[in-house]
Amino acid sequence: MSTRKQILCIATGCGMLLVLTNNASADMDFSLLQLGSSSKQTQEQLANEGFLFAKVTESEFAAQKLAVAPKQDNNRGQIQEIMPRTNYDDIISSTTISGKFCAGKLYELNVASYYEQQDETNFWAGRRQIYEYLQQNKAVMDKLSLSKKEGDANVGFQFNIDRSALGGSVKGVEIVNVMIDASGRGGLNQLQMKYRFTNKWFCPE
Repeated sequence: MSTRKQILCIATGCGMLLVLTNNASADMDFSLLQLGSSSKQTQEQLANEGFLFAKVTESEFAAQKLAVAPKQDNNRGQIQEIMPRTNYDDIISSTTISGKFCAGKLYELNVASYYEQQDETNFWAGRRQIYEYLQQNKAVMDKLSLSKKEGDANVGFQFNIDRSALGGSVKGVEIVNVMIDASGRGGLNQLQMKYRFTNKWFCPE
């Protein structure tokens, strides 16, 4: 994968981490993966988008998309091409995604995605996707969470989407958590966005 024009960014919504190019195309369209999807639908969609599965059981899954160079020999924190014979554990993923199933339906989706810090244009483009999703689904902000660590600027938001009021086939309240993390990882100069989508209508207690 050429990295001159590709940088790390994030996906959203039923979202995933993105690799944005100059044309701002993403790893996948998050709206294609929805809560309520079956395990088969979820696996097929992610496989079609080039995700690799680290775990698949009846109750949960974990997958990732590889887009960055090995962690070692990268002192400057630059995004590089993945070289042949690189160990899988030494590669940093551009997107990690996991989910939980209840009675065969996806009721919780967790996404972590990354942006290169220096590219503010693509960061805001990626961030915009999640807020478009929230706006389109008439989400209401419920909570604001600030990190309790001194000097930590990380912020989290919780939104509620009343699916019953929207009049579709899906009911219940979809809870969307969004967090921006500027702490970086693996020595790379990146921003992380985390998303969690849950709707216990698919998994009543």
